[in-house]
Amino acid sequence: MRNLAKVLMVVLVLVPATMAVAQTTTEVRSGTVVTTFGDQLVVKLPSGEVKEITVPPGFMFTVDGRQVGLHELQPGTHLTATIKTTKTPQTVRTTKIKNGEVIRVSGNTLIVRENGEMKSYQIPSDFRFNLDGQEASINQLRPGYKLTAEIVYKSEHTLTSTERAVAGNSPPPPPEPTPAYTAPEPAPAPAPAPAPAELPKTASPLPLIGVVGAILLASGLAVRRSRT
Repeated sequence: MRNLAKVLMVVLVLVPATMAVAQTTTEVRSGTVVTTFGDQLVVKLPSGEVKEITVPPGFMFTVDGRQVGLHELQPGTHLTATIKTTKTPQTVRTTKIKNGEVIRVSGNTLIVRENGEMKSYQIPSDFRFNLDGQEASINQLRPGYKLTAEIVYKSEHTLTSTERAVAGNSPPPPPEPTPAYTAPEPAPAPAPAPAPAELPKTASPLPLIGVVGAILLASGLAVRRSRT
């Protein structure tokens, strides 16, 4: 009957405290925008690989110090993504057993009486109680044992949070096109000189000779009269 009087002072922690510390990793990736469509961003990695990335709704990129959306990215924009991932073990709950009395043990189920109420707890099979300075498993507990314990349950999964910050630079503007060479227009050809006037075919120099002869004849008569 002496075992029935044993009191278990127990602090039950399923995961060591050192594992509860969040672990943070930072990764930097870069690429060049090829195109965008829908919620997909197509980038070319430094290795030459072309990869499609699903962009969450509302995600903003910082390009040249300005916030832009997915469809505002121009092909050729160089992007640098800083991905910060934090993994934190999650505590589900903490259960305390105060002045509980072991009623029954069934597998990993521990049934105790606390303040006149029956309560049931699931105890991991690898957990060890401190029994008078000696480790004891749940199967070594006997009805009548007195328990004062704090049970900290931790989930089997790890909460992972990811922060992404993407910055980039717009591609340089394309060079201005070289103006096409335009040959100068040729100077207009000089107007041809007017052709000399031609007398009508019916015209003849005889009338002109007759006029001149008449003038000379008149002059000769006038001179002759002056002499007489």
